[in-house]
Amino acid sequence: MWKSSSFVLVLYFYVWLQQGYATEHIWGVRSDLTRIAPMSAFDSESICNGTYGSMCGDCFNTIFCLGPNGNHKVTQCESERRYCNRDLKMCVSDPPAGQGECLEGPSTNFNCMAAGFFPHPTDCSTFYECLDNGIAFENSCPPGYSWSGNEMACHQKLTPTDCGTFNCRPYPDTFQRLTSNAAYYAYCGFIVNSQQEILIFKCPRVNEVFNLTKLTCEFSCPEEKLYADPDNASYYYLCYKSGSNFVYQYKQCTGGRIFSEPDQICKFRTNLI
Repeated sequence: MWKSSSFVLVLYFYVWLQQGYATEHIWGVRSDLTRIAPMSAFDSESICNGTYGSMCGDCFNTIFCLGPNGNHKVTQCESERRYCNRDLKMCVSDPPAGQGECLEGPSTNFNCMAAGFFPHPTDCSTFYECLDNGIAFENSCPPGYSWSGNEMACHQKLTPTDCGTFNCRPYPDTFQRLTSNAAYYAYCGFIVNSQQEILIFKCPRVNEVFNLTKLTCEFSCPEEKLYADPDNASYYYLCYKSGSNFVYQYKQCTGGRIFSEPDQICKFRTNLI
């Protein structure tokens, strides 16, 4: 009787964990993502040893042990609590003391050029979260979905254009833009032994795209509107349509005023809230 009650209790706890950590919110946009656990050397069977409850498989994965039947559930810790603490037997936000090996991060082949979220070089259903220390965490969208860098979420693939790619293979030693979002660009390395290194970058400011001719990021109008210059508070971009294309004029507020993008006007600093 006790074993049956204990099993129900731990199973309920497992469901609670899944509801709390199985979905991820990225930059305010909910995305039902399946986080891929990196290839690990741990043996779930020997760690669980016929017991019930939560254990750490390694630095980044938890095992929910379901008794002697061996049907254990391995889950990678999520973004907010990415490290598994062996003493607490749960995911925590900071590397656990005494687990120095956890500072290295999971093994991936992705090179982080900056902190943030980046697409996989060749698989549009996979993306990476890069930390400030260069550690990369690999994530996967559900089947039939692709990752969108515009909204930082997984979207259903309805047309081929929904799957953004870098056209690197035919053009080694060049820069290429992500076909679905020109804010992301890549350096396509030389092909050596059928392998090509692809380094992925992102323009640092909002509303910027990578110019393949100038090899630099520059402002691009998303719609007909006024946009503040993030580098100079007195200047703004006046975006409008010319034919089928968006163009802009670079304007300056007069009289020492600065531009307020929410109000779409120039204001004196004392009038800004």
